[in-house]
Amino acid sequence: MADRLVAIIPIRSLDGKSRLASHLDPAARTSMIRDLAVRVIAASAGVSTRVVVVSRDPAVASLARDLDAQTVADPGTGLDAAATAGVDAADGAPWIVLHGDLPLVTSLAIAPVAERACAGRTVLVPSLDGGTNVLAHTGAFAFSFGPGSFHRHLAHRPDADVVVDPRLGIDLDTPTHASALGVPVPVT
Repeated sequence: MADRLVAIIPIRSLDGKSRLASHLDPAARTSMIRDLAVRVIAASAGVSTRVVVVSRDPAVASLARDLDAQTVADPGTGLDAAATAGVDAADGAPWIVLHGDLPLVTSLAIAPVAERACAGRTVLVPSLDGGTNVLAHTGAFAFSFGPGSFHRHLAHRPDADVVVDPRLGIDLDTPTHASALGVPVPVT
């Protein structure tokens, strides 16, 4: 377990994944989001001293508490603000922000990132489409999530360690992602 590491997992709601709405009904999307969140929280708990879930959704907060995670209210102004709220809750400890939709995540995949963060390194894990799925650091950080965020984060911290690992780099956002992972997605 990483000494003092705080895992931060922003999860907007259990009713999200609108890009999959034309392929999965609401109940299937909610079930998928819940399963992914449980997976990410459990994997994070295996390598951190504290897991912080940032959300405004009461169902997400309840799920987080059931899994012994701390909850922090999402300020509701986007992923950058949610990650910042989690960092504020870390109280100066090393932290790692993980997206809540990483279907292949394991504690073993997170461990090397956690170790580097605890050693004072900034770590970036790019997504397959150029975003940033995992980011670790200590203290404040100028988040810039969204399309192309990996290159913005790297420009901000050119000395960052870059970790390429499909267990952390693959997220489940689009029908293409779902199909590649074998999630049944009807053709429309």
